[in-house]
Amino acid sequence: IWGSTSLLLNHMYSVHPESKRLLIIHANSLADSGAYQQALAILENRDDPGFYINRLYIYCLRDGRIDDSELLSVTGVADGKITSHAMTGLIRIANLGLDGECEFSCSLYLGLLERAIDAQIRPSQLEKLHLYRAHYLHRLGGTNAALPALESAFSVREDNPLPLFLATEWLLDDGRVRQAGEVYARAKVAADASRQDYSGFTNAIEARLATAVD
Repeated sequence: IWGSTSLLLNHMYSVHPESKRLLIIHANSLADSGAYQQALAILENRDDPGFYINRLYIYCLRDGRIDDSELLSVTGVADGKITSHAMTGLIRIANLGLDGECEFSCSLYLGLLERAIDAQIRPSQLEKLHLYRAHYLHRLGGTNAALPALESAFSVREDNPLPLFLATEWLLDDGRVRQAGEVYARAKVAADASRQDYSGFTNAIEARLATAVD
């Protein structure tokens, strides 16, 4: 029985000091506590896209921004298989950017996401990357720019209506009520066929649709 997750992770890291996954977890844990130099030292001199991407995450936390040159350099090496520890970095960076806690070029970050999507990647990871692409495309170019990415996310897992719920919300925000209703009808079919409870989403969207004016 371990007193805390950090104690358990430190023990795992001491037993398996060359595990890439544990190195990333240990480095990110240090960064999250403000020990940026220690975290970066763990990831130095390791030739692996996952380490490069997680270094960007640490820069995000430390500096509140990522330079264009850093994003471009990582995009250039993000080929081949995208590992789980690379995904960890991609998602952490994406969330910091969406929360306004880190500034970086949305277009360059989209380039990194697209490079990752072109690599060997599991369906669950692919769905997540398409969803993050949608958020950044929406920020850059609005709903029309984001809709294809949401459709791509849904096509990966058609039992998950969340991408279509998001598309419905954005269409309603734009006042495109008829189109929102059409997308929502598809989402409702997927939700009704699922074992998951999506009533929170469906109730909220149906309330908006009932009062929306095209």
